Amino acid sequence: MRNLSTYKIIEDFKIKFQNGEKEFFKGGTLELMQGKAVGLIKCGKIAGLKDGEFLSLHKYCMQKLSKIYISGTYEFTENNSPDLSQKLGDIETKIDGQWGKDIKVFQETLDDYFNHNLKLISIFKERSEHENYYA
Repeated sequence: MRNLSTYKIIEDFKIKFQNGEKEFFKGGTLELMQGKAVGLIKCGKIAGLKDGEFLSLHKYCMQKLSKIYISGTYEFTENNSPDLSQKLGDIETKIDGQWGKDIKVFQETLDDYFNHNLKLISIFKERSEHENYYA
């Protein structure tokens, strides 16, 4: 089994292979064995992605969400909109599956998670105001 690590591309570059050339673009990511990455790291073409970057993105998303979350939203959603509750669970599973992989896809998944939570909070707030859900 190959032990691959994910690296962030910080400068455009090309690699020549026996069967051609492949171009890599700034802002993207690639997976390489650590030994193959050393030269690219030293010349400033790529940088290692650590769990800390994934953790920072996740923590930032959760902090933003905690500022707007209304207690009771998830329970209300489970009881009144099981399909939306299931979608939230699916997004959470996708977050877990993307951890440590492609940072861009991970960020997009966190964005989906945050936006879906906004939707749930909005629905809960609207219905609870009209139906006196808190009483």
